[in-house]
Amino acid sequence: MSDQSKSSWETILNKKEFHANPERIQKVDLNIPGKLAFVLENVFTPQESQGFIDMSEKDGYEMALVNVGLGRQQKMEHIRNGYRHIRDDTYISEQIYERIQKYLPEKFDFLKVKELNERLRFLRYDNGEYFKPHN
Repeated sequence: MSDQSKSSWETILNKKEFHANPERIQKVDLNIPGKLAFVLENVFTPQESQGFIDMSEKDGYEMALVNVGLGRQQKMEHIRNGYRHIRDDTYISEQIYERIQKYLPEKFDFLKVKELNERLRFLRYDNGEYFKPHN
């Protein structure tokens, strides 16, 4: 990753604006029996969201594959046919975690929650593309 690419990604999140209004995040519990399932709304400003879209489009998308086990993936268009951009970025994941930490459980599956996965996945679905319901 070039220094220019890294610094461009790092400038997407506006810490000053977020810290001025951290209560804008809304947690919506999905109430699925036996599952931890919720949505966090307004984690990013519209400008930050557009920044992620612009940078991921600039870096490029590829066909989203389906995990089939043992670290393998396959193209399975009967299940999904959209595109994704994958970016491993510890800095951005740490910034996102800082924003959402108070909305997360302290423990999950008996383990302390202490960070987010640094693998960021941006999914794009154009008209007619899908990812069918799955478990």
